[in-house]
Amino acid sequence: MTSKERFWTAVSLQEPDRVPVAPYIVYFAGTLAGMSPSEFGWSVDKSHKALFEIYELYKKEIDALHIMSMRFAYTGVFPSAYSTLYFDWAFPVGGLPQFVEKGNKHGPEIYDKILEEGFTYLIEPKKINLEKIQAAYFEEAQCHKDWLKIWKQEDVVNLATGPMATIPADLLMYARGLEGFLDLAVCPEKIITVNEAMTPGIIALNKLQAKEKKKEHFYRISIQNFTADLISPQMFERLCWPWMKKMIVEFLKDDCTVILHLDGKWKPFYHFFQDLPEKRIIMELEFSDMKAAKKILGNTLCLKGNVLPQDLAFGTKDKIKDYCQQLIDDCAGGGGFILSSGCEVPVNAKPENIEAMIDTAISYGTYR
Repeated sequence: MTSKERFWTAVSLQEPDRVPVAPYIVYFAGTLAGMSPSEFGWSVDKSHKALFEIYELYKKEIDALHIMSMRFAYTGVFPSAYSTLYFDWAFPVGGLPQFVEKGNKHGPEIYDKILEEGFTYLIEPKKINLEKIQAAYFEEAQCHKDWLKIWKQEDVVNLATGPMATIPADLLMYARGLEGFLDLAVCPEKIITVNEAMTPGIIALNKLQAKEKKKEHFYRISIQNFTADLISPQMFERLCWPWMKKMIVEFLKDDCTVILHLDGKWKPFYHFFQDLPEKRIIMELEFSDMKAAKKILGNTLCLKGNVLPQDLAFGTKDKIKDYCQQLIDDCAGGGGFILSSGCEVPVNAKPENIEAMIDTAISYGTYR
């Protein structure tokens, strides 16, 4: 099978020739290319070059990659936690970009403000040069298109061909900081009202942003604050799931594939996902129990994960190999499994550990 055939066979919950392998590589590519995170993140050409070097370094055995430039995420006009228009991102020299959560900056009145003014209420473009970014945007967008033509000739699935969404309350958690979690108990009705009022708009924006609507393209839903590490199943059911499910169902109507990027732990919430349509949904898990996910959801969606980031950074090749074999034993039966990292490959990952993951998929992940 080709990489693309292998990937889509797994997504359709069937058995390919072997387990697809698709480590979530973004900033790690810049590290191996000797670039600072800021340099890598803001240069479209350099980010593509670095990722292509990774692809060639691992002998083009990676079946799917996030072929993108963070440059566009940082300046996105659509509501996103990654956009410097909405949140206070910093780009320290030599370090990963990170934004400072200023919980005392926005009080609980933010929910009323969002209902009155929309998400533009959050926009604070103070730390970036908008004129400079605007002047270079079309040139960089063309550079991205040119690179995508190069990538299209390769046998690799591009997981970044589509927009990313989250439920309104999850996005507002970043604006409220830690105080936002108190809102879940103190003013849940406000959260419900905002979710109900703003979710249709986010769905519409994502549908507008989706340039192609076919199964090979993706809608990405990333939920980072409503996890089992932080809230109860009762809160998830009341304050998150109805609108998360609505997004999934609406995006599937476009005949696209939906990726659920779920950081943290989700095992107590697995049963909610059993109600979803059994078609073209990929669940990316970070720290969650993969064996339990396979048992509960293996007939509903495709699982992707979850070699631990700390092991990729500090573990040995043998440890990675053993862990990957266990994941394959637990999750690969019957298809519907993609071997990957738990969330993103850390910038300090050992290159040989990524190689061990790929080699294990090839040598141990065959369907007999």
